[in-house]
Amino acid sequence: MQNSAFSSDAQTWTYQTREILQRDWIISMQTMNDFIKNLLTLTPVSTESLSAMNEDRNAIRSILHESR
Repeated sequence: MQNSAFSSDAQTWTYQTREILQRDWIISMQTMNDFIKNLLTLTPVSTESLSAMNEDRNAIRSILHESR
């Protein structure tokens, strides 16, 4: 999407400019929809792994603290 489109008066756009911006807008919205769909299909595996690593770290810290 052309960000410069927002800095100009829409009433001064030619038919061709309006068509190009409309097409770009549709493509941008489709890209955002695809991106959101991909985000929704992600599994929480990565966060589960981070949680397990955090628990392991805490267990190691506890053992090290007890050994002092």
